[in-house]
Amino acid sequence: MIIVKTYKIFSSLLVYPSKEVKDNVDLFFSILKDVKLLPDFILSSLSVFFSYFKETDLIVLQENYVSMFDRKKDLSLYLFEHIHGDSKERGMAMVDLKNLYRSSDLDLDVNGELPDYIPVFLEYLSTLSVEKSSILLGEIINILVIIRKRLELYESLYYLIFSSLEYLSNVKPDNDLIKAVFSNKKIDLNIDKEWEDPKVF
Repeated sequence: MIIVKTYKIFSSLLVYPSKEVKDNVDLFFSILKDVKLLPDFILSSLSVFFSYFKETDLIVLQENYVSMFDRKKDLSLYLFEHIHGDSKERGMAMVDLKNLYRSSDLDLDVNGELPDYIPVFLEYLSTLSVEKSSILLGEIINILVIIRKRLELYESLYYLIFSSLEYLSNVKPDNDLIKAVFSNKKIDLNIDKEWEDPKVF
């Protein structure tokens, strides 16, 4: 189904920028428009990111990417970094998530990355129906919105990808929880139970 390509495209855009991805940004945007999974107002916003990706030198794209996602812990693209940090619980959560992938006869691996790497998770969503993808996306919606808001604060156009993912979720974020995060209150983002007993299977 062509619709699932939406998630695969976002996965490609959230990994370290490569010449291959840069050379295909026009094709990616064309597919997103043809699929019609995203409304025009989202696509219009996304066009700003695609223009940035196309017009910026690759080395600058790579430097900007590293400065955001590799050097700022609060922008980590690893889901469980925002929940467990470096605690022992993170390892078991990884196992649960990997088992979720394998429950669909998949053994996903994106450049040897961990199961909770958001581009890997999006690759997984691209193998599911639109309905199931939307449900699972909803289970991490608070993390996605927190990252999106932080990217906005850092004035990074990558926030537009997270805004698009937010739209695709069938669940609205918990605004009280989001406010607590940005007011430095201790909160619980635990989503492990969803991986142990996924509702969509």
